[in-house]
Order: sequence, then C-alpha cells, then structure tokens
Amino acid sequence: IALSAHTSAERPSRSGDASFTQNGLSTITVRTAHSFAKSLIKKRTVLTDKKAAMLLRQAIRSLQRSCKKSAQTPHVPAATRRRRFDHLASLSADQQIARVLSLLSFAQAANSSVSEITATAQFAALRPYNEVLRAVRKKYAAIKKKKGVIDYGDMLDQGIQAIADGAPFPYTHILVDEY
Repeated sequence: IALSAHTSAERPSRSGDASFTQNGLSTITVRTAHSFAKSLIKKRTVLTDKKAAMLLRQAIRSLQRSCKKSAQTPHVPAATRRRRFDHLASLSADQQIARVLSLLSFAQAANSSVSEITATAQFAALRPYNEVLRAVRKKYAAIKKKKGVIDYGDMLDQGIQAIADGAPFPYTHILVDEY
C-alpha cells in the first residue's frame, strides 16, 4: 500500500484510489504499490496473469526448440541437451507455470538470482531446474520487451527507476508499507 499526501490542486484522480481531505489543506491518497508505480511510468500494456503464463510458455517452447537443434549448441553434449529439454517440459506443465511466474516475480522484486530464490524454502522444489530457469528468465524478459508489454514486477521496477531519475510527481510525502 502506498500512502501519498499532496495539495488538493495536485490531487491525481485514478480509479482504485481512496482519497481523504482534511480541512481542504491536503489530500491523502491510498493506492496499491502497483497503481502508484503505474502512475509514474510510460503507459504500456500490463500483462494479465493469463497472458503472462502464455508468454512464459512461449519462452519455454523456444528454449525447447533450441535444445533439439544440436547445430546451435555443438559443444553441449546430447545428454545435457536432453536433460534441459526434459526440465523445460516439466516447467511447462500447468501446475508449474504459476510457480515459475511467482519465482520470477519474487527474484525480480528482490533483485536476486534464480539460484538465490530457489535456495529459499518457498521455492526449493524448483532448485533442480536452476540451470534452465536462468535461461527461461532471460527469454521471458526478451519476449516481453519484443512485444512491448510489462508485468507487475516490471511496473514496480520502472516506477522505482522513474523516481530515481527524477520523474515529476505531485506528491509531497510517500509512505510505503510492507514492500
């Protein structure tokens, strides 16, 4: 949750915001961190969970195709390519897609590597897939960039970067709770 204070004349109006005015001096706006970040960044399409899952599957399929083509990776033994292919197939299962998306979001928010995140109890079940998860993370990011879309993690990262770059915003105070 992000709480922001600003003068009444500067008050942004967005659906999903809750605003409170005291004596007409300032307004307190309550919004989610995602809504706050979205207000600071260039307008881009934000992926729904369903679309994010679709793009993740696309990334995994692309990597699987690469595993099948020995000419692209002649230095990689066939057994290694087969293991990677099998790991990618396991990750593309419906029950794993949501878990992988969650891991990728968590890694992005924590600014951590896949290996660091799979070392936690929450994602320990994905630890055997570290090698391919690094490639999946890169391919998924490349596909999002190519399509000109962002996910919620990207929205937060871009909002943070906008503030760091000095983006103008009509707030005098910002309080972020539990981020």
